[in-house]
Amino acid sequence: EAFFVAGRNHSSEDSIPQEGLFRNDSVYVILKNEKGGYEKMDTSFLLPFGPFEFTTSIQSKYGLVCVGANAPLEEKARVFILKWNTALQTIEFDTLPSLNKPKWRIGGSNLGSEIYLGHGFNGQNDFLSIDLAHAASGLKWQAVAALDGPSRILPVITSQSNGLDNCLFVFGGRETISGKFLNDSYQFNAKTDSWKKLNGIPFKAGRSDTAILNSALPVGSTDILYFNQANRKCYLYHTITDNWENVGSFPENVQIHHFFKNGVRIFAFGTEIQDRGSSEPGIYSLSFENEKQGFGFLNVFVLVCYFVLLIFLGIYFSTKQKDSDDYFKGGKKIPWWAAGLSLYGTGLSAISFMAVPAKTYATDWAYFMTKLPQILIPIIVCWLFIPFYRKLNITTAYEYLEKRFNLATRLIGSLSFIIFQFGRIGIVLYLPAIALNVATGIDIIFCIVLMGVISLIYTIMGGIEAVIWTDVLQVIILIGGIILCLFLISFSLEGGVKEIIDVGRQNEKFEILNMALDFTKPTFWVVVLSGFFSQLIVYSTDQSMVQRYLTTKDTAGAKRSIWTSTLVSLSIGWIFFFVGTALYAYYKAQPANLLPAMQSTDAIFPWYIFSQLPDGVNGLLIAGIFAAAMSSLSSSMNSAATAYTVDFHQFFKWKGNALFVGRFSTLIIGVVGISFALLFATMDVKSIWDEFIKIIGLITGGLGGVFLLGIISSRANGIGALVGLFASGAIQFWVASQQPVHFLLFTATGFISCLIIGYLVSLLFPNHSKPIPGLTIYSVERKKSDFE
Repeated sequence: EAFFVAGRNHSSEDSIPQEGLFRNDSVYVILKNEKGGYEKMDTSFLLPFGPFEFTTSIQSKYGLVCVGANAPLEEKARVFILKWNTALQTIEFDTLPSLNKPKWRIGGSNLGSEIYLGHGFNGQNDFLSIDLAHAASGLKWQAVAALDGPSRILPVITSQSNGLDNCLFVFGGRETISGKFLNDSYQFNAKTDSWKKLNGIPFKAGRSDTAILNSALPVGSTDILYFNQANRKCYLYHTITDNWENVGSFPENVQIHHFFKNGVRIFAFGTEIQDRGSSEPGIYSLSFENEKQGFGFLNVFVLVCYFVLLIFLGIYFSTKQKDSDDYFKGGKKIPWWAAGLSLYGTGLSAISFMAVPAKTYATDWAYFMTKLPQILIPIIVCWLFIPFYRKLNITTAYEYLEKRFNLATRLIGSLSFIIFQFGRIGIVLYLPAIALNVATGIDIIFCIVLMGVISLIYTIMGGIEAVIWTDVLQVIILIGGIILCLFLISFSLEGGVKEIIDVGRQNEKFEILNMALDFTKPTFWVVVLSGFFSQLIVYSTDQSMVQRYLTTKDTAGAKRSIWTSTLVSLSIGWIFFFVGTALYAYYKAQPANLLPAMQSTDAIFPWYIFSQLPDGVNGLLIAGIFAAAMSSLSSSMNSAATAYTVDFHQFFKWKGNALFVGRFSTLIIGVVGISFALLFATMDVKSIWDEFIKIIGLITGGLGGVFLLGIISSRANGIGALVGLFASGAIQFWVASQQPVHFLLFTATGFISCLIIGYLVSLLFPNHSKPIPGLTIYSVERKKSDFE
């Protein structure tokens, strides 16, 4: 790895002499050393076209993009890229199209592969972009929307996420007419090609007697580090709350010339001014310290007690198992209300407990509309699906696919579900682990292994009965924790709930109805359709849900369980969204309490719990986060083991006692899922909720379509079902790569494509149909209770 610092033309007022270290035709190379730090090479390189001044340099994966001019010969800006040749230990130069603009003090940054430059001239601020990814087809500068503000030079420009999109941020600069430093700031969204004015810089932005440049670079997931040369201080700008915070300063005798970073580590290249005006270059490391260190004995004690209770439940229910029916169905003696709370806990998980408040904190309530169609789901599932599953006396949902279509459809459906659970276990483990690491410092690997092993122990030993009753306990802790946090956040704000609502309204945090007919954005129509199809598939065909319908003593109990889950979700679901808005109001009022340079927005809720609540209380709520993850984790392990045991091991009559096979397969599936979580810990994921929804849509959409196809169509047959599944998979691959619609609709595209294609292909091959008595809505025998 190499970083470059191009020499600048310093004015006579600067403490660094023009002659000496920083000649304006010099380029210095900073290389990574064996200790993980950086050192400047002893030798420097010269620009091939002579002295270069008024430079702007932009880091990108294509190299260091430099903008400036040969002084004093060139009046227009030259653009080129510096690249480091590791083998030859030298610099390579690539030229880019020049700008038809004066060379004077252009600012710039990058958004992915695109380079943006901003410059004030003739009373306006022009912005241009060039996409370096299109080098093969020819590069040229394109004009983007002009900034409507005072014409400026020396703008400080960088890129960072605003919680939703990666945007450009422009801070201050020097007005071209008066020469005074400006304190305004703006955000440019490339997706909408629009500007938004932000809160101004709350400090003196520069000094008018020098040409010293201020600097900024993105840190964390939504912060910008701003170094102000006027007062030698570093500030953090929070892009979500639009607030500034002073986070430290540099010594008076250090002149900073360049910031750069490697991962989460931040470095500054500068010069220390020594006695008699001599200067010495150096590389300085910057770090943010977490004021609250350690988890505390009381918190550890609370967590240990919680985990011991879970293991005890596993041991207790293991003594009540006589056969595989007890292990997989709980002997059909689970109360309907417990099955309902377990359904809710399985669908909730840490995805809702942490990622939903984080998403609302960063954006708005647009995703809340996924709950609008939820009231329809129990009606459809109770009418179409539960009667089949109960009357056929099946253990897995995929047994229906064999009876209705053929063995291949059953095996493909079951195998797809099992593979999906590997990824789901990984994500459910990874999310709380990474967030807890950011907020509390607990090691990610330790979190993943701890949750995975504890869940494995009580799931292997206690089966579905232990899973359901631990779900009930975990849902109680989870609901109590989220309500307690909302109360405590409201109490900590001077205006209480009213202040949360007022701040939310003023900052458009309650936006919920984007009625635009645009299927590439999370509009009302996209979110509602997504909510309908994703919930329909989960509650009708997901084995982890279907298995709970089979644990109650009768069909009526199974129906009451899904209605219980729905009513709890509708009653509690809005609180998770409101907590996100409450966190926004809290940190907007008290930005100093934010974790500096937070690496994941998903950690915002755990950070509040860890940093603002007293020991013992935050230990209980951290246990709630573990509970949210482990309730879904144990369900995935048990349901995937059930699918393997029934759909593969028992069907093919492989040797082994069913109860032993169920426990052993639970162990294997859990270990593989934990391995996936450890893999995810090495990946860069902005919002895990978004990634989880993508996975659900791409894998489960087709399965939902083939189930509904079999139930509502008597003409559908095995060959149509198979072609529908494979065609849906091909369409999903194309949708994922081309993204013609928003990722929220991935579930809908898979569901609809499988349903339509499967039906049409069945009509083309009517000879592949078979007798299907009692397997469609037209032939199933119904009792009075089916209509209740």
